[in-house]
Amino acid sequence: SIARVIHDIDLYTAADGSALPEQYQLRPGYQLNIGGDWHFTKNFSLSSGLQFMHTAYKHTTSKVYGKDQVEFFDRLNWLNVPVMVKYSIHRGDYKPFFYFGYSTNFLLSNNATVVYEDVNSDPGNEGVDALTPATSPNLNLRYKRNIFNNGILIGAGFRKKVGLNYWFADVRYSFGVRNVIKENNQYADNSDPSNYRGSLAALIL
Repeated sequence: SIARVIHDIDLYTAADGSALPEQYQLRPGYQLNIGGDWHFTKNFSLSSGLQFMHTAYKHTTSKVYGKDQVEFFDRLNWLNVPVMVKYSIHRGDYKPFFYFGYSTNFLLSNNATVVYEDVNSDPGNEGVDALTPATSPNLNLRYKRNIFNNGILIGAGFRKKVGLNYWFADVRYSFGVRNVIKENNQYADNSDPSNYRGSLAALIL
């Protein structure tokens, strides 16, 4: 499972007002599923179930105040209910299937950590820069997100009979139709310290 960036907001800018170098990196995710199929024809079925999904990413901003770097690690846990129409082919040892559908998603938790790397010149160490990292405590960002979301999904896979059981493997792509972030919480309000929830402001401002 991967997180997809819809819109980027610059927390830092260079002295001339230009954007600083930024990079997103996908981090490993995983899914746990339980569900079933109801066959209304030989080849078509309605599939549904319950899915736990973990997604994560890292966002890095470089050259903050010249040399510093900020790394933001975001982790989201979801409980999803997908409903799909599936088409199965009942031929061969590896029986393929294809599906598309709709998923209702509930955000269980959203935790993040921020690592600020303060880089300073150290003339006494043969000119090698001194690095002082500072890591925030675990930040709960769920209040900044839309708790209920939804998405469209498509996928394909195959099933193979092993003994009396079937083994399944599939690849699924899901894209949200609603922004996860609440629009009124995209920007920090300096007049309201509670928007920062304390730790983040102390670390990066």
